[in-house]
Amino acid sequence: MYGNWLLEAAIARRDEEQMEVETPSPAHPFIRLDEKPCAHCGKLFKPRFRERKYCSKACWQDIQAKRVPIATCEHCGQPFRRRQTSYLPRRFCSRECGYAYARGKPRAAIALESKRAHERAKNEQNATTGL
Repeated sequence: MYGNWLLEAAIARRDEEQMEVETPSPAHPFIRLDEKPCAHCGKLFKPRFRERKYCSKACWQDIQAKRVPIATCEHCGQPFRRRQTSYLPRRFCSRECGYAYARGKPRAAIALESKRAHERAKNEQNATTGL
């Protein structure tokens, strides 16, 4: 009887060790995970953690950017992406539109100013790159 109990314990311990190897704990730092496809681009990658869905920070940022809702500016009517970082949702596409709305400036004037500001920025960028 004593010999059978010892044999059964050894078999049970062996079975437990095999089970641990087949199904490792998700919190264990040394488990090796198989490659899986990125949820954004489909590229195969080896995740460091089971919960990881994206192969890189760039893929994650692309998904996050698509989650940001598109709103319409209350002053000029142009669509823009709302940031989710502030407590209150943004109502205007730029500070200029917000200030113009507060001052009561007509939409045409702010649209012309925005167009000129965009052209100035483009010209400055071209001048710095040498184009």
